[in-house]
Amino acid sequence: MIQEVLLALLGHPGGFVIETEEGFVLSSAVDFLTEGERCLIQQALKAGWLCKRLSEFTAAVRRRHCAAGAGRELTEAAGGAKPGHYVYGLAQRIEQALDAYRERVVELEAKILREPTLPLSYVVTSVDDDSRMLTVLHRLVNKASAKNLSGGPLLDLLWNT
Repeated sequence: MIQEVLLALLGHPGGFVIETEEGFVLSSAVDFLTEGERCLIQQALKAGWLCKRLSEFTAAVRRRHCAAGAGRELTEAAGGAKPGHYVYGLAQRIEQALDAYRERVVELEAKILREPTLPLSYVVTSVDDDSRMLTVLHRLVNKASAKNLSGGPLLDLLWNT
């Protein structure tokens, strides 16, 4: 079970963790946990879902940026115009933050393998700071994407957030 949670923290749903539009949730087949344990896991899974969404954003920006740089035509389905340098820079910085987060999850897995008696609450508190950071980045990306910001307006959003 803990391996499923760790995998979900990296943005990959599995047999016990399913993806919905609102995030990752525990499958109804997981009936052997107490309500408190389910709440703790749900709290941790939020970080994994945010990681997945932010990874999708950075991958889309990178695809559009590289396609435009290679001189290929960009279609509306592929996201339209080439992202500006500021959007690309934002995506690169988010990817760096995601890499650091993923490294901490790998370290968490190593610690759990060394000390298998660590409580579930340890997993949740280990990703709590990251969850807050990923939430802020996700809100920022949503605002920038909803308004299709780039250039100066994107810098204004970053500065004022």
